Amino acid sequence: MSSSGSDKYQYLAALSVNIISISYGAFCGWPSASFLELASENSPLETGPLTGKDQGWVASNICLGGLFGTFLFTWLADKIGRKQSLLWMALPNLLGWVIIPFASNPMHLIIARFIGGAAGGGCFTVIPIYIAELASDSIRGVLGVFLVLTCNAGVVLAFVLGYYFNYAQVSWIVSTLSFVYVGCFWFMPETPQHLAKVNKIEEAEHSLRYYRNIKSNPTKELSEELQLELQKLKTTEKPGAEADDDDAEATGVTWADFAEGKTRKAFLIGLGLISFNQLCGCFAMLNYTAVIFEQAGSSLPPTVAAIVVGTIQLVGTYASSILVDRLGRKILLLVSAVGIGLGQSAMGTYSYFQVLGYQVASYSWVPIAGFSFMLLLAAIGLLSLPFLVMSEIMPQKIRSTAIMMLMSVLWMISTFVIKFMPLFTETLGMHGTVFMFASLSFAAAIFIAIFVPETKGKSVEAILASLYGYKVYEGFQQRAFVSARFLEPIEAKRWSVADIGTVEMAGIFENSLLRHKTRYQLLATVIVNIITFGHGVGVGWLSPTLTKIQTPDSPLDFEVNLAEISWLGSMLGLGSLCGNLTIALLIERAGRKFCLYLMAVPYACIWILIYCASNVYFLYAARFLCGFTGGAGYVVVPIFISEVADSNIRGALTSIVMLSVDLGILAGYILSTYLAYHVVPFLAIILPVAYFIANMMLPETAPYLLKKSQLSAAENSFNYYRNQRNAIGEETSKDNFEELRTAVLAQQTRNSTPLSYKDLITKPALKGFAASIVLSTGYQFSGVFSFINYMSDIFKASGSIVDVNTATIIIGIVQIVGVYTSTIFVDIVGRRLLMLISTMGVGIGCIAFGCFTYFAESYDLSDFNWLPLVLMILICYVANIGLIGIFFLVLVELFPVKIRSLATSISVIFLSVLVFGTLKLFPLMLHYWGISITIMRFSSLFANPDCLLSSRNRYQFLVTWMVTIVTFSHGLGVGWMSPVMRDLPTDQSPLDFPVVVADISWIGSLVGIGSMLGNILAGTLMNRIGRKLVMFGIAFPYMMFWCMIYFVQSVEFLYVGRLLAGMTGGAAYVVLPTFISEIADDKIRGRLGSMILLMVNTGVLTGYIVSSSFNYFSTPPFIILLPLSYFIGNFLIPETPHHLIRKGKFEEAEKSFRFYKNIRRDDIKAESEFEDLKTRLIEMEKDKAQSFNYKDFITKPAFKGYASAFVLLFANQFSASFSVSSYLSTVFAASHTTLNLTMCTIIIGFLQIVGTYATTLLCDKFGRRILMLVSSLGSSVCLAVFGIYTHFAGIYDLTAFGWLPLVILSFYICLVNIGLVGCVFVLLLELFPAKIRSVCVSAATVLLSGIVFLALKIFPICVADWGISVTMWCCSGCTICCFFYFLFFLEETNSKSLLEG
Repeated sequence: MSSSGSDKYQYLAALSVNIISISYGAFCGWPSASFLELASENSPLETGPLTGKDQGWVASNICLGGLFGTFLFTWLADKIGRKQSLLWMALPNLLGWVIIPFASNPMHLIIARFIGGAAGGGCFTVIPIYIAELASDSIRGVLGVFLVLTCNAGVVLAFVLGYYFNYAQVSWIVSTLSFVYVGCFWFMPETPQHLAKVNKIEEAEHSLRYYRNIKSNPTKELSEELQLELQKLKTTEKPGAEADDDDAEATGVTWADFAEGKTRKAFLIGLGLISFNQLCGCFAMLNYTAVIFEQAGSSLPPTVAAIVVGTIQLVGTYASSILVDRLGRKILLLVSAVGIGLGQSAMGTYSYFQVLGYQVASYSWVPIAGFSFMLLLAAIGLLSLPFLVMSEIMPQKIRSTAIMMLMSVLWMISTFVIKFMPLFTETLGMHGTVFMFASLSFAAAIFIAIFVPETKGKSVEAILASLYGYKVYEGFQQRAFVSARFLEPIEAKRWSVADIGTVEMAGIFENSLLRHKTRYQLLATVIVNIITFGHGVGVGWLSPTLTKIQTPDSPLDFEVNLAEISWLGSMLGLGSLCGNLTIALLIERAGRKFCLYLMAVPYACIWILIYCASNVYFLYAARFLCGFTGGAGYVVVPIFISEVADSNIRGALTSIVMLSVDLGILAGYILSTYLAYHVVPFLAIILPVAYFIANMMLPETAPYLLKKSQLSAAENSFNYYRNQRNAIGEETSKDNFEELRTAVLAQQTRNSTPLSYKDLITKPALKGFAASIVLSTGYQFSGVFSFINYMSDIFKASGSIVDVNTATIIIGIVQIVGVYTSTIFVDIVGRRLLMLISTMGVGIGCIAFGCFTYFAESYDLSDFNWLPLVLMILICYVANIGLIGIFFLVLVELFPVKIRSLATSISVIFLSVLVFGTLKLFPLMLHYWGISITIMRFSSLFANPDCLLSSRNRYQFLVTWMVTIVTFSHGLGVGWMSPVMRDLPTDQSPLDFPVVVADISWIGSLVGIGSMLGNILAGTLMNRIGRKLVMFGIAFPYMMFWCMIYFVQSVEFLYVGRLLAGMTGGAAYVVLPTFISEIADDKIRGRLGSMILLMVNTGVLTGYIVSSSFNYFSTPPFIILLPLSYFIGNFLIPETPHHLIRKGKFEEAEKSFRFYKNIRRDDIKAESEFEDLKTRLIEMEKDKAQSFNYKDFITKPAFKGYASAFVLLFANQFSASFSVSSYLSTVFAASHTTLNLTMCTIIIGFLQIVGTYATTLLCDKFGRRILMLVSSLGSSVCLAVFGIYTHFAGIYDLTAFGWLPLVILSFYICLVNIGLVGCVFVLLLELFPAKIRSVCVSAATVLLSGIVFLALKIFPICVADWGISVTMWCCSGCTICCFFYFLFFLEETNSKSLLEG
């Protein structure tokens, strides 16, 4: 062979064939410039400007066309040859360009893009095969990169032409490339490998001579090297193994070819590379190049930027073509993936800072640089090399099929990414979208580093050998040890135990479904159950969707009533019936495999109908087809599995039918719950496509082929499913096949007489029918299948506290666990025992579930509202281990062989009728009768008296939640005003009159004066008119507050509104602690009292969020509903027993006592408890009436209470807790933080809730004193550190630590709320002697309000005059002094009775 110029014809062929790639690249780049013209007001389309939605369809439809072209041209490449297939690509390419100039609406463009995309699918599938089959090993990399190089050249061509010409002129210009392509490529010969494959050896030799530039006399024999290469074309060698049989290549591609170790690994590597090729986001961003730069605010015109980027991408691909055979594929892929991630990170950072409002105009070059860098590195590796590597690592026999499958995956992923790119940018923002792609690019780098082999300079045989686990040198093959342990089962034919060095791995699968003999049976079972999984998705999807479409926010344009929902559910049964009948007629005539194929069509139609639904009849049709698929699947899939499976694993494999259905139901629950109605069909329609493609590789079952007298095909099928393709066990395999053949022939002999009605009335047949009727009836009338379809409605009706969607998903998981349990035990303990356990468990569970819902209508069972979920878990689990999980297995096994197919079909038809009936009636029964089955009480579960949900405490807990609605509302008002007050003195003020800083000071502090007035009024009135009437009264000033806010005309309206808000808070802080302390048991009094501040802080957080998210005037009309609901709720609760006893209303007091303690009338112990309370209160009142004078206020306990109360109130306010909450936005603004102020405010609000909630958990467990010590010391330290930071931030540039203020204040808020805030009202009640408690608590609350006013009035002044640093240091000093007082003088009051003297 001549070395000089020996490769020039290979280069010529590669350049000629890639002319069409230039045209396709232009097709890819065409939208970038054209979208700007088509979406403008001067759009040439008759329908007007192209909308964003239409842009998504036009851009992404090229991928759908690519998917179609992948299948079409791969099939043609094997049928008519690589060359002819490539020539035919010119036709769709030309049509795609010609349609564009004549387009008058978006649909025309979509069609054009689809047709042009079909040519692209052929390019990326057939061209890599063509190049791999003609290229020498030394230049295969360079020629393989030409595909992406020319494609990128086409992209640049489209960018440049789009800059100078309109979109129609571009189309005419580029369409000429189709003619140039045909003229140049016409003279290239077919590839040598394909010619040898079709036994055209002489033509293959001429082709090889042409591509290797051998111009010697044709009669002269080829050199030894060329003869060896030609010999490789004739046979496919396997390293380290004997050559395959002569007809190995002639046999069709099956899953067995993909199951080999080398092929499986190669396919998975290809799948990973192809997936990351699209998931890195480069191709998607390329389609929106001009739009991306326009949105990024780049200083360059978008079209110019696109041309620059395209040129850089072309340079990158050219660099790849130079480096790929020097540095290797793997290093380029690694550098590429990391570089893409870095470039995208730079773009995302720029966009993120732009969103945050930073001035980034001077850095407008960043998005172009980042995007250019990204595409440069992408073109060098991740966008260009996967197609080369993919064609290099695939074995010759499956190369076309494997590349077709991988390219199909690529087009599906590409369609998804391009279609949803605008949605991603709208939802996540440009920065979020780019950061998402960057993370995937770094993931690609990890994948490449670990899994992708280096293929530079290796022959195809050496590459395949390395994947298989061989090392090839000097004609000697040696199997790698790692591969022996992990990638391929031990084969006695090639390797002994001594060769491998271990026998452990050989025994791992000894008794499993994955052992050598049965793994293809498992594989076939998994494949055919893709459709049953899809059926489960359709069934599970309905349950949450029914809830959605009955709400005002229904995703549909039409309403659905109860009768329609009933039909919607039951159409599944009708469809199942039709599916049963259809398959029963076809299964023996057309075969199992044809019936399996058939099910893909109606299933695909399901999701098309759901997506396009314009009235309820679309949904009816979809549910009917879902039932049709399930009905057909429940007949043919169990029969198929029983005929391919060994008898000892038949039960386990058949159980996978229901396991896959339950997995699908769970997937349906999750998809319907968390994804939008119209998104689910896009994902679900992938299933029938994958199912159809996978089934192409499976042979028909051996028993069916034997019945049709196709002995050769039956033996091949038998050997395939028993994995007997080699000499190992060949004799055993033949013996087993002969046994099967004999059995089938004997069966046919017995069945030679026509099937008559007498066969259906034999004793075994009748016994089978009886058993099937009982099974079907139990299956349906147990209600489990109806539960699955209406799960969301059932949980809604049961009163469960668990979120309906969450409960539904939990049940889906439980179903899977149940069926998986049945797969484990069905061949161990047998069918009968599982059915007994299952039916008994379902019966008990259903009785208990209905019993609960029945009594829940008459009694308060809120202690047990977790029980519906537990019972449904029990029902679904035990149903799936038997009644559902092995139903179809038992059904197939019940009948005699002669009538099995017919009898099974009849039974499934009967089941379908029952399905229709139960699904039709269940929603009606649920609506008219309710869920009326029984439950037992398990009150002992909440026997712990300290549990807030125990029988005794639950009404105290419920009432506390109800009355603290007003403190939540008060907190909401406080939190809402914080961001509002920040904006009032600025140009962003929502008001039409000026508000100055002095006004802000009064607005902030008047809440303190109002609080003082509320304290005095509530303290004066609550002993005279009662706690309940005072609680009624505090709703009115709060409603007036929001009215003043809404109708504001001047700053005085805000003054009055804040004064009224303060009155509500002040009164609530007096009356609610007293009310709660009088209704609560001693052991939970602390937790219930802490809920006051918990609700306040929750309200503060809500106020922050509401104020930041909604405008000023939209909030009051909705928030005013809170005090109204609080006012109405107060009608449902009685006065406290303490106040009623003091007023001499003993009968009402006893009723109140029993209500709050949840005590029955006949409880004698409770009566004595009430009498004890009454006696002690009466004696206290007598003692108070006799000796209540000034001396009671000057006792030692009283003075000790005054001191502790003063220090407590002083620490509460001068720790800056309330001031920081009220002026939080101002504090953050003064702290020099670089974070978003609104985000910081919301985080602090959330942490306030966390701190206060921690108080409710800890104050009764560890006591009040320890919490006050931790709170005061921690708060002091945090305030001091915050002051130090803000001091130095004013002197030095600490922007690198701009996050630190948020961290410090987060710690501070948590610590101050677990004690100084959370325990203040609990301690105030407990500090004073019982005799003077009411007066002292009122006086202390008035004092607190005065301190609140003082703190809020001086805090902004101190910050303005002293600075934030000195202000915080002063607060820190005050707090540390209070810490020492608490350490030495504060007593513990935990668990002490309020009646103790």
